[in-house]
Amino acid sequence: MGKFLEVLKLERMPYKRPTTHYDERIKELDEKICELINKRKNASDNDPGYPPFEYISNWAKKFDLYEDLLKSVFQSFWNEKLYKPVVRPKEFTSVKINRKR
Repeated sequence: MGKFLEVLKLERMPYKRPTTHYDERIKELDEKICELINKRKNASDNDPGYPPFEYISNWAKKFDLYEDLLKSVFQSFWNEKLYKPVVRPKEFTSVKINRKR
């Protein structure tokens, strides 16, 4: 039963887009954000850690953002492994092993 629960934990609900609205004027900015996320991963050898709250507080003030929003963003980066796709075999094949005694 333990293995079943382990596999069950890996399942995620499909993500649904929360709205159909998108301001196309920011498409290039969003692409730049994706580029910066990738640069961040590469610069840290995919092990960035989590910034000190003092840094987050300063960035929130500097860029007029909510601290909790930034904490959430960095939490998502830190937990990236949770977002990796789950590889699931299509079929299991049983193999009979003949053991000679």
